[in-house]
Amino acid sequence: MTDDKSTWQGTAAEDIDGIIWQGTASAVIEAIKADFSKITPHELSPDDIYDRLLSARREELAEWVPNIRDMGEDAFAVLMGVLLDRLGGDGIVTHGQPAIWLQVTPAVEKQLPDRYAGARRWIRLAAIEEVHPRPGIAVGEDIRTWQYVIQVSANGKTYDVSTVRYLGAAVDAPLERLLSLVSTAVSEENRRRAQL
Repeated sequence: MTDDKSTWQGTAAEDIDGIIWQGTASAVIEAIKADFSKITPHELSPDDIYDRLLSARREELAEWVPNIRDMGEDAFAVLMGVLLDRLGGDGIVTHGQPAIWLQVTPAVEKQLPDRYAGARRWIRLAAIEEVHPRPGIAVGEDIRTWQYVIQVSANGKTYDVSTVRYLGAAVDAPLERLLSLVSTAVSEENRRRAQL
């Protein structure tokens, strides 16, 4: 079983960009810790930091880390992806090499995903017919502030892929990763069938 996380690889320019993103992500994490230290002396878990990040208004984050103020939506989505990687990853769990299985839980209408042990199951990536984001927490008209979850449809049923919520356009990177996993699994299954 693997819990894949994206990594920074590539050219020197990408490496420099990665260092800048990591520095900004560190500044955001430290700012959230400093803000919480006013309330409680307890150490925050990565989940606590991520939950606070999701609930903070972008203007509030910009007060703590000024270079966020001038970021466009795409840049902010990249920053959220870097923060997600730093704070525990996207929660997409696969099994096999290449990945054949995806860990999911049955989706429940009007509820956020739950990961209790009795609900978890594995479905074949090649059986997935649809991958889509669903607003998990959607307050107001500004979809950039909505928190999305990822769902898949397979064999007539809908499943939640992860308990992780993604802020606005930050859902795009894990969606792309999941689509890539599904495509690879379908290609691999077709290759195996052709060999029979």
